[in-house]
Amino acid sequence: MTTWAEFARLKQTMYTVYDKTSFRIYNAGNVPIHPFQQDLKITIKQVLGSTGYFELRNLTNGTVFRVNEAVSSAQTIVLDGPNITSNGLNFLRKTNKGFIELSPGWNDFQIYGASRATIEFDFRFYYL
Repeated sequence: MTTWAEFARLKQTMYTVYDKTSFRIYNAGNVPIHPFQQDLKITIKQVLGSTGYFELRNLTNGTVFRVNEAVSSAQTIVLDGPNITSNGLNFLRKTNKGFIELSPGWNDFQIYGASRATIEFDFRFYYL
């Protein structure tokens, strides 16, 4: 018998990408995930080699999140729905005001402006 907690884990996943500049994230749902309409939390931390900007680009659907200044390894940037923070403080004004969306299936990502970073994706699968 499946417990409620086990069922909830099947419907929500968390990906952590360590020290890469290109990677793939899988959305097993058949609904695109938009951070204003569905749960999507992206945490960016341990950024190395950023001197002028940091950019996370979803090559699958063209959505881009860009920080318009250097990001230090001590910063933790969180995109939680429509809210963007850096170390707990509002950070929207220092970005391109863009948000990452996830398409159904595989999503190919590329990091620009840094040599590596740790990025966590926390979202649910949505079905129609």
